[in-house]
Amino acid sequence: MRPEEIVAGLATDAQLREHVGVVSVEQQSGLPRLLVIKVRRDRWQSLSYAQRKQLAEEWWATWRHNVPEGIVAVLDVASEQSVLNFDGVGHARLVPDTAVATPCR
Repeated sequence: MRPEEIVAGLATDAQLREHVGVVSVEQQSGLPRLLVIKVRRDRWQSLSYAQRKQLAEEWWATWRHNVPEGIVAVLDVASEQSVLNFDGVGHARLVPDTAVATPCR
């Protein structure tokens, strides 16, 4: 698949918008290997840990299969913070749902 097809498919998927909270999907123009998926954190967190992990790993695998050395970032649309990280082989490590910055005293 061409990168544009992947982006368009994810961006126009009504189920991803409604059930997963996908707000936008874009390939970065200055870094074409990077796919940025922005989600509404409340909808994203309504999925089970296993569902989010599986979905993220599927996105990563699809992107990497079609874009050499592709990178996927899944961000909270409100804060622009990552909701997960990938290890070197594409296993998703979700940021804890309760992760909140604690001020230093």
